[in-house]
Amino acid sequence: MQEQFDSNEYNYFIQGHRRRVKISNLYNDISLNRKDPQIILKNLSEIIDIVKDYWDFYTDSCFSANQTELLFTFLKDKELLDSEPQIRDLTIYILSHGASGLLSSFNYENKITSVENIMILLEIIANPHNNNEMQNAITLLKYIMNYTTNKLGNGYIADYLAKNVDKFYPSVICFIVEKLSLISEQAAEILENYLLGYIIEHHDIIDDFVHEQLSYSLAAIAYLPKVSENNVQVYAFMEEYLQSNDPVFIDAGLKVAQTLTLKIETIKNSILGFLDSQVSSILIKTIGILIANSAVWENDEECCDIIINKLNDLFNFGNGKVQNMSIDLMTCVDPKSCRITEDIIDTLIEMLATNSRRSDEILKILVNFAFNIRRGTIECDINLDDFQNRIWENETYIDEFVKHSPNSQGEYQKLMTILQA
Repeated sequence: MQEQFDSNEYNYFIQGHRRRVKISNLYNDISLNRKDPQIILKNLSEIIDIVKDYWDFYTDSCFSANQTELLFTFLKDKELLDSEPQIRDLTIYILSHGASGLLSSFNYENKITSVENIMILLEIIANPHNNNEMQNAITLLKYIMNYTTNKLGNGYIADYLAKNVDKFYPSVICFIVEKLSLISEQAAEILENYLLGYIIEHHDIIDDFVHEQLSYSLAAIAYLPKVSENNVQVYAFMEEYLQSNDPVFIDAGLKVAQTLTLKIETIKNSILGFLDSQVSSILIKTIGILIANSAVWENDEECCDIIINKLNDLFNFGNGKVQNMSIDLMTCVDPKSCRITEDIIDTLIEMLATNSRRSDEILKILVNFAFNIRRGTIECDINLDDFQNRIWENETYIDEFVKHSPNSQGEYQKLMTILQA
Protein backbone atom coordinates (compact mmCIF):
# COMPACT_ATOMS: atom_id res chain seq x y z
CA MET A 1 0.00 0.00 0.00
CA GLN A 2 1.30 3.43 -0.90
CA GLU A 3 2.21 5.51 2.12
CA GLN A 4 -0.08 8.46 2.75
CA PHE A 5 1.51 11.83 2.08
CA ASP A 6 2.02 13.76 5.33
CA SER A 7 1.72 17.45 4.48
CA ASN A 8 2.55 18.54 8.04
CA GLU A 9 5.81 16.62 8.02
CA TYR A 10 6.66 17.99 4.58
CA ASN A 11 5.96 21.57 5.66
CA TYR A 12 8.06 21.06 8.79
CA PHE A 13 10.96 19.85 6.64
CA ILE A 14 10.64 22.76 4.20
CA GLN A 15 10.50 25.30 7.02
CA GLY A 16 13.57 23.76 8.63
CA HIS A 17 15.45 23.88 5.34
CA ARG A 18 14.55 27.53 4.84
CA ARG A 19 15.75 28.40 8.34
CA ARG A 20 19.08 26.68 7.66
CA VAL A 21 19.50 28.64 4.44
CA LYS A 22 18.66 31.84 6.29
CA ILE A 23 21.22 31.08 9.02
CA SER A 24 23.88 30.32 6.41
CA ASN A 25 23.15 33.58 4.59
CA LEU A 26 23.38 35.55 7.83
CA TYR A 27 26.79 34.02 8.57
CA ASN A 28 28.00 34.78 5.05
CA ASP A 29 26.87 38.37 5.48
CA ILE A 30 28.75 38.59 8.78
CA SER A 31 31.87 37.14 7.18
CA LEU A 32 31.78 39.76 4.42
CA ASN A 33 31.24 42.57 6.94
CA ARG A 34 33.28 41.34 9.88
CA LYS A 35 34.43 44.87 10.74
CA ASP A 36 30.93 46.34 10.80
CA PRO A 37 29.65 46.00 14.39
CA GLN A 38 26.05 46.91 13.53
CA ILE A 39 25.68 44.22 10.86
CA ILE A 40 27.33 41.65 13.14
CA LEU A 41 25.07 42.57 16.05
CA LYS A 42 21.93 42.51 13.90
CA ASN A 43 22.75 39.17 12.27
CA LEU A 44 23.74 37.43 15.51
CA SER A 45 20.44 38.55 17.03
CA GLU A 46 18.56 37.17 14.02
CA ILE A 47 20.36 33.83 14.25
CA ILE A 48 19.30 33.51 17.89
CA ASP A 49 15.71 34.42 17.01
CA ILE A 50 15.62 31.79 14.25
CA VAL A 51 17.10 28.97 16.31
CA LYS A 52 15.41 29.76 19.65
CA ASP A 53 14.69 26.44 21.38
CA TYR A 54 15.91 24.19 18.56
CA TRP A 55 19.68 24.37 19.00
CA ASP A 56 20.37 20.68 18.44
CA PHE A 57 18.31 20.69 15.25
CA TYR A 58 20.36 23.51 13.73
CA THR A 59 23.87 22.71 14.99
CA ASP A 60 25.08 21.73 11.52
CA SER A 61 23.94 25.14 10.25
CA CYS A 62 25.36 27.13 13.15
CA PHE A 63 28.63 25.38 13.80
CA SER A 64 30.67 24.38 10.82
CA ALA A 65 34.41 24.73 11.43
CA ASN A 66 34.51 28.07 9.60
CA GLN A 67 31.53 29.50 11.46
CA THR A 68 32.89 28.49 14.85
CA GLU A 69 36.25 30.00 13.98
CA LEU A 70 34.50 33.20 12.89
CA LEU A 71 32.67 33.47 16.22
CA PHE A 72 35.89 33.04 18.18
CA THR A 73 37.50 35.69 15.97
CA PHE A 74 34.98 38.21 17.30
CA LEU A 75 35.97 37.36 20.87
CA LYS A 76 39.58 38.21 20.01
CA ASP A 77 38.81 41.56 18.33
CA LYS A 78 39.20 44.16 21.09
CA GLU A 79 38.39 47.09 18.81
CA LEU A 80 35.16 45.45 17.64
CA LEU A 81 34.08 44.55 21.17
CA ASP A 82 34.89 48.02 22.50
CA SER A 83 32.67 49.56 19.82
CA GLU A 84 29.77 47.17 20.51
CA PRO A 85 30.17 45.15 23.76
CA GLN A 86 26.93 43.23 23.21
CA ILE A 87 28.59 41.30 20.37
CA ARG A 88 30.56 39.40 23.01
CA ASP A 89 27.40 38.50 24.95
CA LEU A 90 25.60 37.23 21.84
CA THR A 91 28.63 35.31 20.58
CA ILE A 92 29.08 33.51 23.90
CA TYR A 93 25.34 32.86 24.01
CA ILE A 94 25.34 31.20 20.58
CA LEU A 95 28.46 29.15 21.27
CA SER A 96 27.28 27.91 24.66
CA HIS A 97 23.69 27.11 23.71
CA GLY A 98 24.79 25.26 20.59
CA ALA A 99 27.74 23.60 22.29
CA SER A 100 26.79 20.10 21.14
CA GLY A 101 27.48 21.19 17.57
CA LEU A 102 31.00 22.30 18.39
CA LEU A 103 32.26 18.72 18.21
CA SER A 104 32.40 19.06 14.43
CA SER A 105 34.94 21.84 14.90
CA PHE A 106 37.52 19.61 16.57
CA ASN A 107 39.98 19.11 13.77
CA TYR A 108 43.55 19.96 12.92
CA GLU A 109 42.67 23.06 10.92
CA ASN A 110 40.45 24.62 13.58
CA LYS A 111 41.68 24.05 17.11
CA ILE A 112 39.13 25.71 19.33
CA THR A 113 41.00 24.24 22.29
CA SER A 114 43.94 26.56 21.69
CA VAL A 115 45.50 28.30 24.68
CA GLU A 116 44.38 31.63 23.23
CA ASN A 117 40.72 30.60 23.09
CA ILE A 118 40.79 29.13 26.59
CA MET A 119 42.38 32.29 27.95
CA ILE A 120 39.66 34.38 26.29
CA LEU A 121 36.97 32.34 28.04
CA LEU A 122 38.77 32.56 31.39
CA GLU A 123 39.03 36.33 31.04
CA ILE A 124 35.29 36.55 30.27
CA ILE A 125 34.49 34.40 33.31
CA ALA A 126 36.75 36.53 35.51
CA ASN A 127 35.36 39.82 34.17
CA PRO A 128 31.84 39.18 32.83
CA HIS A 129 29.39 41.80 31.62
CA ASN A 130 26.70 40.04 33.63
CA ASN A 131 25.96 36.75 35.36
CA ASN A 132 24.30 35.18 32.30
CA GLU A 133 27.38 35.80 30.19
CA MET A 134 29.59 34.25 32.87
CA GLN A 135 27.40 31.14 33.10
CA ASN A 136 27.36 30.78 29.30
CA ALA A 137 31.16 31.08 29.18
CA ILE A 138 31.48 28.42 31.90
CA THR A 139 29.17 26.09 29.94
CA LEU A 140 31.26 26.55 26.80
CA LEU A 141 34.55 26.06 28.65
CA LYS A 142 33.28 22.89 30.32
CA TYR A 143 32.18 21.47 26.98
CA ILE A 144 35.51 22.22 25.31
CA MET A 145 37.60 20.81 28.16
CA ASN A 146 35.47 17.65 28.42
CA TYR A 147 35.86 16.82 24.74
CA THR A 148 39.51 17.60 24.20
CA THR A 149 42.09 14.86 24.61
CA ASN A 150 44.94 17.34 24.35
CA LYS A 151 47.11 18.15 27.35
CA LEU A 152 47.79 21.87 27.51
CA GLY A 153 51.46 22.50 28.14
CA ASN A 154 51.28 26.25 28.68
CA GLY A 155 52.10 27.30 32.24
CA TYR A 156 50.52 30.72 31.71
CA ILE A 157 47.02 29.23 32.10
CA ALA A 158 47.74 27.91 35.60
CA ASP A 159 49.49 31.15 36.55
CA TYR A 160 46.43 33.13 35.42
CA LEU A 161 44.14 30.88 37.47
CA ALA A 162 46.34 31.32 40.53
CA LYS A 163 46.57 35.10 40.12
CA ASN A 164 42.78 35.46 39.81
CA VAL A 165 41.77 32.46 41.89
CA ASP A 166 39.06 34.25 43.85
CA LYS A 167 37.20 35.01 40.59
CA PHE A 168 36.64 31.36 39.66
CA TYR A 169 34.36 28.67 40.97
CA PRO A 170 36.15 25.43 41.95
CA SER A 171 34.38 23.75 39.01
CA VAL A 172 36.14 26.06 36.54
CA ILE A 173 39.50 25.37 38.16
CA CYS A 174 38.79 21.63 37.99
CA PHE A 175 37.84 21.73 34.28
CA ILE A 176 41.16 23.42 33.49
CA VAL A 177 43.73 21.74 35.75
CA GLU A 178 42.56 18.29 34.65
CA LYS A 179 43.89 19.04 31.15
CA LEU A 180 47.07 20.93 32.11
CA SER A 181 50.43 19.20 31.74
CA LEU A 182 52.36 22.18 33.10
CA ILE A 183 51.60 23.81 36.46
CA SER A 184 54.28 25.61 38.44
CA GLU A 185 54.81 24.60 42.06
CA GLN A 186 53.85 28.11 43.18
CA ALA A 187 50.60 28.10 41.17
CA ALA A 188 49.74 24.61 42.43
CA GLU A 189 50.25 25.71 46.03
CA ILE A 190 48.03 28.78 45.61
CA LEU A 191 45.28 26.74 43.95
CA GLU A 192 45.47 23.96 46.54
CA ASN A 193 45.23 26.43 49.43
CA TYR A 194 42.25 28.16 47.81
CA LEU A 195 40.42 24.88 47.17
CA LEU A 196 41.05 23.58 50.68
CA GLY A 197 39.91 26.93 52.05
CA TYR A 198 36.71 26.67 50.02
CA ILE A 199 35.99 23.22 51.43
CA ILE A 200 36.61 24.37 55.01
CA GLU A 201 34.53 27.54 54.62
CA HIS A 202 31.56 25.88 52.91
CA HIS A 203 31.75 22.47 54.55
CA ASP A 204 28.52 22.74 56.56
CA ILE A 205 26.42 24.70 54.06
CA ILE A 206 23.37 22.84 52.75
CA ASP A 207 22.92 23.99 49.16
CA ASP A 208 22.93 22.03 45.89
CA PHE A 209 25.29 24.43 44.11
CA VAL A 210 27.75 24.57 47.01
CA HIS A 211 27.49 20.80 47.32
CA GLU A 212 28.56 20.45 43.68
CA GLN A 213 31.42 22.93 44.11
CA LEU A 214 32.73 21.05 47.15
CA SER A 215 33.07 17.89 45.07
CA TYR A 216 34.86 19.84 42.32
CA SER A 217 37.20 21.36 44.92
CA LEU A 218 38.56 18.02 46.07
CA ALA A 219 38.63 16.61 42.53
CA ALA A 220 40.67 19.62 41.36
CA ILE A 221 43.22 19.00 44.12
CA ALA A 222 43.75 15.52 42.67
CA TYR A 223 44.96 17.02 39.38
CA LEU A 224 47.48 19.39 40.95
CA PRO A 225 51.12 18.25 40.87
CA LYS A 226 53.00 17.54 44.07
CA VAL A 227 49.95 17.37 46.29
CA SER A 228 51.52 16.99 49.71
CA GLU A 229 51.03 13.47 50.96
CA ASN A 230 51.62 14.84 54.45
CA ASN A 231 48.71 17.24 54.11
CA VAL A 232 46.42 16.01 56.86
CA GLN A 233 43.50 18.03 55.51
CA VAL A 234 43.67 16.41 52.07
CA TYR A 235 43.63 12.94 53.63
CA ALA A 236 40.83 13.86 56.03
CA PHE A 237 38.58 15.26 53.30
CA MET A 238 39.37 12.33 51.02
CA GLU A 239 38.25 9.81 53.65
CA GLU A 240 35.17 11.89 54.51
CA TYR A 241 34.14 12.05 50.85
CA LEU A 242 34.70 8.31 50.44
CA GLN A 243 32.32 7.64 53.34
CA SER A 244 29.60 9.77 51.77
CA ASN A 245 26.46 8.30 50.23
CA ASP A 246 26.71 10.74 47.33
CA PRO A 247 28.30 9.25 44.16
CA VAL A 248 29.62 12.71 43.20
CA PHE A 249 31.53 13.02 46.49
CA ILE A 250 32.73 9.42 46.28
CA ASP A 251 34.02 10.06 42.75
CA ALA A 252 35.95 13.13 43.95
CA GLY A 253 37.43 11.17 46.86
CA LEU A 254 38.57 8.40 44.54
CA LYS A 255 40.24 10.92 42.22
CA VAL A 256 42.35 12.14 45.15
CA ALA A 257 43.03 8.57 46.26
CA GLN A 258 44.52 7.86 42.82
CA THR A 259 47.21 10.49 43.46
CA LEU A 260 48.31 9.36 46.93
CA THR A 261 50.24 6.45 48.37
CA LEU A 262 47.61 4.79 50.50
CA LYS A 263 48.08 2.76 53.64
CA ILE A 264 46.61 -0.73 53.66
CA GLU A 265 44.21 0.36 56.43
CA THR A 266 42.86 3.14 54.21
CA ILE A 267 42.45 0.71 51.34
CA LYS A 268 40.55 -1.80 53.46
CA ASN A 269 38.38 0.71 55.29
CA SER A 270 37.70 3.30 52.58
CA ILE A 271 38.37 1.78 49.14
CA LEU A 272 37.71 -1.95 48.98
CA GLY A 273 33.95 -1.67 49.51
CA PHE A 274 33.50 0.18 46.22
CA LEU A 275 34.27 -3.01 44.30
CA ASP A 276 30.57 -3.77 44.73
CA SER A 277 29.48 -0.42 43.31
CA GLN A 278 26.92 -0.46 40.50
CA VAL A 279 28.28 2.86 39.21
CA SER A 280 30.80 1.91 36.51
CA SER A 281 32.98 5.03 36.90
CA ILE A 282 33.35 4.41 40.65
CA LEU A 283 34.06 0.72 40.13
CA ILE A 284 36.71 1.38 37.49
CA LYS A 285 38.44 4.09 39.57
CA THR A 286 38.46 1.72 42.55
CA ILE A 287 40.15 -1.07 40.62
CA GLY A 288 42.61 1.42 39.13
CA ILE A 289 43.62 2.51 42.62
CA LEU A 290 43.95 -1.04 43.89
CA ILE A 291 46.00 -2.51 41.05
CA ALA A 292 48.36 0.48 41.11
CA ASN A 293 49.02 0.36 44.84
CA SER A 294 51.79 -1.92 46.02
CA ALA A 295 50.46 -1.91 49.60
CA VAL A 296 47.74 -4.29 48.43
CA TRP A 297 50.11 -6.79 46.88
CA GLU A 298 52.71 -6.70 49.62
CA ASN A 299 50.40 -7.02 52.59
CA ASP A 300 47.07 -8.65 51.88
CA GLU A 301 46.50 -11.99 50.13
CA GLU A 302 42.71 -11.84 50.55
CA CYS A 303 42.62 -8.42 48.92
CA CYS A 304 44.52 -9.82 45.93
CA ASP A 305 41.96 -12.57 45.44
CA ILE A 306 39.02 -10.16 45.60
CA ILE A 307 40.51 -7.83 42.99
CA ILE A 308 41.57 -10.59 40.62
CA ASN A 309 38.11 -12.16 40.74
CA LYS A 310 36.45 -8.80 40.16
CA LEU A 311 38.71 -8.05 37.18
CA ASN A 312 37.94 -11.40 35.62
CA ASP A 313 34.22 -10.75 36.08
CA LEU A 314 34.54 -7.38 34.36
CA PHE A 315 36.58 -8.80 31.48
CA ASN A 316 34.23 -11.69 30.89
CA PHE A 317 30.79 -10.43 31.89
CA GLY A 318 30.93 -6.63 31.87
CA ASN A 319 29.28 -4.63 29.11
CA GLY A 320 31.41 -3.28 26.27
CA LYS A 321 32.14 0.02 28.00
CA VAL A 322 33.23 -1.66 31.24
CA GLN A 323 35.37 -4.19 29.36
CA ASN A 324 37.11 -1.41 27.46
CA MET A 325 37.75 0.60 30.63
CA SER A 326 39.06 -2.52 32.37
CA ILE A 327 41.57 -3.09 29.60
CA ASP A 328 42.67 0.53 29.85
CA LEU A 329 43.47 -0.06 33.54
CA MET A 330 46.13 -2.61 32.70
CA THR A 331 48.64 0.13 31.99
CA CYS A 332 48.35 1.00 35.71
CA VAL A 333 49.34 -2.38 37.12
CA ASP A 334 51.98 -2.01 39.80
CA PRO A 335 55.32 -3.58 38.70
CA LYS A 336 55.39 -5.60 41.94
CA SER A 337 51.97 -7.11 41.39
CA CYS A 338 53.22 -10.50 40.20
CA ARG A 339 50.00 -12.38 40.94
CA ILE A 340 47.74 -10.05 39.03
CA THR A 341 50.19 -9.94 36.13
CA GLU A 342 49.94 -13.70 35.65
CA ASP A 343 46.16 -13.77 35.97
CA ILE A 344 45.76 -10.87 33.57
CA ILE A 345 48.02 -12.51 31.00
CA ASP A 346 45.84 -15.64 31.09
CA THR A 347 42.63 -13.61 30.81
CA LEU A 348 43.90 -11.41 27.98
CA ILE A 349 45.20 -14.36 25.95
CA GLU A 350 41.80 -16.02 26.35
CA MET A 351 40.06 -12.82 25.19
CA LEU A 352 42.44 -12.52 22.25
CA ALA A 353 41.58 -16.08 21.20
CA THR A 354 37.84 -15.43 21.28
CA ASN A 355 37.57 -12.55 18.80
CA SER A 356 37.99 -9.51 21.01
CA ARG A 357 37.19 -6.27 19.23
CA ARG A 358 40.10 -4.66 21.06
CA SER A 359 42.80 -7.02 19.86
CA ASP A 360 45.13 -4.08 19.10
CA GLU A 361 45.01 -2.82 22.69
CA ILE A 362 45.22 -6.31 24.20
CA LEU A 363 48.30 -7.13 22.15
CA LYS A 364 49.96 -3.87 23.17
CA ILE A 365 49.42 -4.78 26.83
CA LEU A 366 50.83 -8.26 26.27
CA VAL A 367 53.84 -6.78 24.44
CA ASN A 368 54.40 -4.46 27.40
CA PHE A 369 54.19 -7.35 29.86
CA ALA A 370 56.55 -9.52 27.81
CA PHE A 371 59.07 -6.71 27.40
CA ASN A 372 59.12 -5.93 31.13
CA ILE A 373 59.32 -9.60 32.10
CA ARG A 374 62.38 -9.91 29.84
CA ARG A 375 63.93 -6.78 31.39
CA GLY A 376 63.15 -8.00 34.90
CA THR A 377 61.10 -4.93 35.78
CA ILE A 378 58.00 -7.05 36.50
CA GLU A 379 58.28 -9.66 39.22
CA CYS A 380 56.14 -12.44 37.84
CA ASP A 381 55.99 -16.18 38.44
CA ILE A 382 55.42 -16.71 34.73
CA ASN A 383 58.60 -16.77 32.60
CA LEU A 384 58.85 -16.08 28.89
CA ASP A 385 58.78 -19.78 27.97
CA ASP A 386 55.51 -20.24 29.85
CA PHE A 387 54.20 -17.05 28.27
CA GLN A 388 55.04 -18.36 24.80
CA ASN A 389 53.47 -21.75 25.51
CA ARG A 390 50.20 -20.08 26.51
CA ILE A 391 50.19 -18.15 23.24
CA TRP A 392 50.92 -21.33 21.25
CA GLU A 393 48.05 -23.16 22.95
CA ASN A 394 45.71 -20.61 21.40
CA GLU A 395 47.74 -19.86 18.26
CA THR A 396 45.19 -21.15 15.73
CA TYR A 397 42.39 -18.99 17.14
CA ILE A 398 44.59 -15.93 17.59
CA ASP A 399 45.92 -16.16 14.03
CA GLU A 400 42.36 -16.30 12.70
CA PHE A 401 41.28 -13.09 14.43
CA VAL A 402 44.53 -11.13 14.15
CA LYS A 403 44.81 -11.55 10.38
CA HIS A 404 41.93 -9.13 9.82
CA SER A 405 43.80 -6.18 11.37
CA PRO A 406 47.16 -4.89 10.07
CA ASN A 407 47.79 -3.16 13.40
CA SER A 408 47.12 -6.36 15.32
CA GLN A 409 49.41 -8.29 12.97
CA GLY A 410 52.21 -5.84 13.70
CA GLU A 411 51.72 -6.04 17.47
CA TYR A 412 51.45 -9.84 17.33
CA GLN A 413 54.71 -10.07 15.40
CA LYS A 414 56.35 -7.78 17.94
CA LEU A 415 55.10 -9.99 20.79
CA MET A 416 56.44 -13.17 19.18
CA THR A 417 59.79 -11.51 18.49
CA ILE A 418 60.17 -10.65 22.20
CA LEU A 419 59.09 -14.12 23.33
CA GLN A 420 61.42 -15.93 20.91
CA ALA A 421 64.45 -13.67 21.35
